[in-house]
Amino acid sequence: MTRMTRYEHCMVEWYWSAPSDARVTFRPQFVLFFGDGRRETHDGGSAEIATLFGRMGAEGWRVTTSTNAANWVLWTLERVAA
Repeated sequence: MTRMTRYEHCMVEWYWSAPSDARVTFRPQFVLFFGDGRRETHDGGSAEIATLFGRMGAEGWRVTTSTNAANWVLWTLERVAA
């Protein structure tokens, strides 16, 4: 019997600049959305995103897709489920 590899997935969403109506109150932040419904919000820009992806890579995550528009990027990641 062939056993299929199971994966867990998450998404990282990042807004790196303010929409025109929120320039005064905007702080760069990114959000992690996990497959089990958990959500983590973190303040930070490109340095913090790079640190996050380095940490996630060490935990077995890999980027599988990304998309962007204007001031927004969305990455999907996966790793082999434990």
